[in-house]
Amino acid sequence: SPAIALYSFSGDYGDVILIDENNSNILGGPVGIYGRTDGEGSISISVSGIVAGTEAGVLVTTGEGAGELEEAWEEDFAEPFILIGGEPTGDLYVSVQNADGTAQAAGYFAGISGYQSGSGSLTIKAVNATANSGNGVNAENTTGGGIEISVINASGQNNGIFARNSYREDGPDHGGGFDLNFLTTPSEAAPNSITISASGDVTSSDGYGIYARNQTYGDVTIDATNEAGEASVYGQDAGIYAQITGPGSVGVSTNDVSAYNGAAIRVRNGYRNYVSIGSAFTISSANSEPQFNGIPIS
Repeated sequence: SPAIALYSFSGDYGDVILIDENNSNILGGPVGIYGRTDGEGSISISVSGIVAGTEAGVLVTTGEGAGELEEAWEEDFAEPFILIGGEPTGDLYVSVQNADGTAQAAGYFAGISGYQSGSGSLTIKAVNATANSGNGVNAENTTGGGIEISVINASGQNNGIFARNSYREDGPDHGGGFDLNFLTTPSEAAPNSITISASGDVTSSDGYGIYARNQTYGDVTIDATNEAGEASVYGQDAGIYAQITGPGSVGVSTNDVSAYNGAAIRVRNGYRNYVSIGSAFTISSANSEPQFNGIPIS
């Protein structure tokens, strides 16, 4: 079971807040810290030590609240990327960081995972987020409420940072993996953006250093820089992958980005047969080291 479990039931209006400023080590079975809201209450987690689980360091999610807490988090992890349905309004906030940079969130599938299927926001901040198999940071919002991620270091086998913002008129379903049937045409009801700030090393051994896809009317902004000019992004398929499917803008700023097999930076506009109109791209990179090509835009 989780070392710490936070739960806001459907109909609850109060927030659930966890704050630890003592650099405590929080170690759980499948999850170090689990948080779930089914109503109007928000989940806020701020810890300063090492939080780890066999599957994820921190998992925060929204859902309908059916069944007991143990059944809920077991259902969430039956397939690492299944989204639980529901219409909660609470925000999800996770912070794993401290002043000396020793805080860490670690797990097999994800260091930190956030799944927002309600109308609230999803915010993740971390000093070190690592995953042996999945994503260092995994963030998904299926109602177009926007995603904000701020990290210093992140690493994962699939992706260092994975962020996807989507909108479904019929709500999220229980499809598995990354093949959820999202709308191919964005909705004006979901004008929200993905913002990622990474000021250290972000790496992936098999996929993308940073992967960001916005399937709503909104922007993608990635800032992988620091004052010393030493921020670095590396991926197997691409250092940075950014895509929008509706009118919006993509902005990418990096100090050093590279890829082994693909582009250092890849930016895409449009999804399947839908092509956006009125999109803008801004890319600034001090040093790009691709294997095959530089910065393709399609």
